Amino acid sequence: MAKIYCFLFLLFSFTHCFAQKEASFWFNQFYGLNFGQFPPTTVPPAPGSSYHVNRASVADASGNLLFSTDGMSYFDKTGQVMPNGQGISVTWGTTYLPVIIAPVPGSTTQYYSFMVRQPLSTTQADFDTKLRYSLIDMSLNNGKGDVVQKDIVIADKQHDGFTLIKTPDDPNYWLISQSMFGDTLNAYRITQQGIAQKPVITSGLRGLGNINSGGVLLKSSPDGRFLTLSVAALQTGTENQNMLKIVRFDNKTGLFMPFRQITRSGVSNPNANPSIQTYLQSTTEFSADSRFLYVVEDSIYQYITTQNLFQVTSNKTLVCYDLTASNTAFFDQSRQVLFKFPETPYDFTAFMQLTPQKKIVISDVTNIDYGIVKALSVIQNPSACTIVQKGFSYQSIPVGDRFATSLPVFPSWYFYEPPAKNDFAGPNASVCNHQSVKLGTTPRPNYTYNWQPAGLISNANTANPTYQPSIPTTSANDTVQFYAKMTDPTGCVYYDSVQVIVKGVNTWKIQGSRSVCPGVKGVSYWIEDKWKGKQITWQVQGGTIVSGQNTDTIRIDWNTSNLQASVSAISINTNGCQDNINPFPVKVFKYLETEQPKGRDTLLCSQWIEMYHILPTNGSVYDWQVINGQVIAGQGSAQVTIRWEPTMQAGKVWINESVNTQLEICFGRSDTLTVINPKTVGNENVHLYNVSGVLNQPDQLKLQYVIQKTPFYLPEVLIQTRILGQLNWQNAGTTTANSQTTFITNQPLDSLVSEYRLVAFTICGDSAISEIHRNILLQGTGMETDKKIVLTWNPYTTWSGGAASYELFRKLDEDSDFLSFKTSTLPQAILPGTTEGFQYCFYVTGQSTNGIYQSLSNQLCLTFENPLFIPNVITPDGDGKNDTWYPEPLNLYSANQVRIVNQWGIKVFEARDYQGDWGAANLPSGVYYYEFIATERKQAFKGFLQVFK
Repeated sequence: MAKIYCFLFLLFSFTHCFAQKEASFWFNQFYGLNFGQFPPTTVPPAPGSSYHVNRASVADASGNLLFSTDGMSYFDKTGQVMPNGQGISVTWGTTYLPVIIAPVPGSTTQYYSFMVRQPLSTTQADFDTKLRYSLIDMSLNNGKGDVVQKDIVIADKQHDGFTLIKTPDDPNYWLISQSMFGDTLNAYRITQQGIAQKPVITSGLRGLGNINSGGVLLKSSPDGRFLTLSVAALQTGTENQNMLKIVRFDNKTGLFMPFRQITRSGVSNPNANPSIQTYLQSTTEFSADSRFLYVVEDSIYQYITTQNLFQVTSNKTLVCYDLTASNTAFFDQSRQVLFKFPETPYDFTAFMQLTPQKKIVISDVTNIDYGIVKALSVIQNPSACTIVQKGFSYQSIPVGDRFATSLPVFPSWYFYEPPAKNDFAGPNASVCNHQSVKLGTTPRPNYTYNWQPAGLISNANTANPTYQPSIPTTSANDTVQFYAKMTDPTGCVYYDSVQVIVKGVNTWKIQGSRSVCPGVKGVSYWIEDKWKGKQITWQVQGGTIVSGQNTDTIRIDWNTSNLQASVSAISINTNGCQDNINPFPVKVFKYLETEQPKGRDTLLCSQWIEMYHILPTNGSVYDWQVINGQVIAGQGSAQVTIRWEPTMQAGKVWINESVNTQLEICFGRSDTLTVINPKTVGNENVHLYNVSGVLNQPDQLKLQYVIQKTPFYLPEVLIQTRILGQLNWQNAGTTTANSQTTFITNQPLDSLVSEYRLVAFTICGDSAISEIHRNILLQGTGMETDKKIVLTWNPYTTWSGGAASYELFRKLDEDSDFLSFKTSTLPQAILPGTTEGFQYCFYVTGQSTNGIYQSLSNQLCLTFENPLFIPNVITPDGDGKNDTWYPEPLNLYSANQVRIVNQWGIKVFEARDYQGDWGAANLPSGVYYYEFIATERKQAFKGFLQVFK
């Protein structure tokens, strides 16, 4: 929908004319400017406390000063204190936040003055955070005014950042404040009757500050649609961001809704020198038409000098965003850089404020001395589109040397001007699914266009793309939003959007007989589910409509044989669109395709009488045939009642159909409907195929199973176990009927042979029990003196044919994995040798004869001492017997250190990881002494050995 701003002309004219020069006088404690013309002229500063920087003031429509205030006292146009203008209960406070004066709705002489003062000290006497107002009547005191109400508390515990907001079509306005505790905006409605006692509260706009972080400055747009909330150095959880929130205001409800958000990253590396962080400064300003938002980005460089001193450098950039950008992507792309301010060692806030001439004045942020401005910068045409047209001029308004960086705050609606219309996306449209719609308006020469979403239209870069909707599947309308961006030859970008409503359609089905006899008359066809629409027209191929045209039910006389006959309908719904109705095929032939009986194919538990039916065809006779049951009513018709035999497992029912016409004698036989009796469903569908241990999970058992015909069984299945030889079963866990594998824990697999089974329950509550399977228990003994290991295990007997084979796996000492070691068809193994390791670990797997299943036993570990035998005699004579000194079993003590000395203690041999190859070469016969250290076993052996040559 194009952006159209329609206001009552007289109301707008009055508001716009009234708000011409009320914001002419800008005061602080040192200086005064009169913006009745541009550039402004200097005027004497307004009286007031030197502790408060800003002054609030208001002029009449001609620009003549009415009164001013410093928040502590009220002064008339001559600078004199009004008769009741003193005694405001505020002494200290932050000095740059607003005092705002606004007219009482419906009055030309009365004004409200609003303020909050946060304390500068934390003593109880100074701690005052109340939002207050005073009422000034300019008809009193000979036209110089007087304060008729003062220091009236609206709410306590409020932040000092507040504002006013008003739309051009409403004579009333709202006061917007922030609670110190909680994340809320409070909107007080202000009318001719006064200020509302209770606010409208908007919660959940994250980042509005708290009692410890201070308030957030608020800025409203001149048209009253937007509010900005600038939050610096926000840290929440893992976030470290600086953001500017832009929220949309609903003037009817007083609520705010998220609109856009500008985010800059926080300090990425706080330990770097310098560390860099970009802030979005706390003051913003809108163009008078509320199209552009102006923001100052401040890149702060924080240095630690060689003298270990802290130093800050500020690099500010003035940017603007286009609020008419129709989606987030376009909004982000609309960012323009107007000016990069010179670097400065001062980190002061750059304040911005519209003037009565619709220009934006920016306080100097570089050439300052302790917060004192010497010149103001200006955006000449803030509502203009391009940077050149905006006309930024740096430090173009000199203000001497006594003007503070902060600027006074005025009601934003004083500066409102209506926006230019840029209706180029075209009017909103509504179409049916079979129609297309052309978007946009008349193309503009040398303009470029971009549409989103591009994938839904014919050409995203033309002034008039075509949208062809897909076929909707529901009766509800579907709204598609298109966003358009137009760029003129100067580079100025405009935004618009349009909605296309794709009108919903219904989907209907035709019901009736699909197979009829040639010449049959008066066969009914209808739209299911009670057709609702504006108009329906039936069409028939191969027959004649004899009644019901333009209604939801018709009767047809069918002609001669026709295998391509059909019934169709065109339905126009209340949206004027054609509904979806598929043609209904009909076979006109003597061999009828009688439909399968409809009814319950699974009996209820202990209920044996059920009704069955088909769609009737005029003239047909139906002969119902039943196995394991009896037709007790309705034989010959399209609906019968059947009594089934209670002891049957399954019954069957079918139909023989016949019909005689003037053209043919026709007959047909339906498909058979099988009816299951759940009371006879039992064990035959519940199969446990395998149980198996799980490698490295000593108490976990895997079960593999299948439950057939699951609709006849309840979802939960019991797993039961008992120790072999016992009678009673115990529940070990549950599984589901639809699964095929499950696991249970806490099973004594390393010590006992147990039996396992599944217990399922039919939908009638009867139990169905599976086959029984046993785990494989591996047992064994190590015979160190005989140097052999004997292993045995119970055979896996539940598989059909038993186990085809068993495979033994072994792992020695610190090996990481088990390795296949031996296969056997018998449930036992005798293994020679025990000197390959100190610990032997085994498990065995049984393999089913069909090769599908494998059952894994428990793990069994056997430990052997394998003490080291060290010979004390060698005869190195080359006969191959006892030629070298070879301790047994050296392979288990391969990590060693060996040292051999003669009888005088002189070393004759030394080795690390000795291999058993020392034969006293070049040494005489005699007695020698050895030291053998097994490093991994942390054992030491010493002794003598004799060498005989």
